[in-house]
Amino acid sequence: MPDIATDVLVVGAGAAGISAAMAAAKGGASVLLVDKSLIGRGGATIMAQMTVAAALGELDADDWHLHLADTLKAGRGICNAELAGILCREAPDRIRELGFVERWLGTR
Repeated sequence: MPDIATDVLVVGAGAAGISAAMAAAKGGASVLLVDKSLIGRGGATIMAQMTVAAALGELDADDWHLHLADTLKAGRGICNAELAGILCREAPDRIRELGFVERWLGTR
């Protein structure tokens, strides 16, 4: 069994794991990202029908307010509207950071 040294070990390569690994690497740490699945297709990300939701407007006009309205309607009164608003407003930038848009559109 080989010995591997790293500053940060991230277990899980869904959106959260990728985000953690990217943040650690940007901070100058050596990072090892491991997962039992394909990178970007594990964890809760896969449970969301193998995708993530964000009002990107890449192919059709869209807006985070519409995404929020859909989220609150689907939540049937149990969503925290303030937190859902943060999620919907920030989602496009976070998705672009992870490179999911380019992979989806086939431009990467």
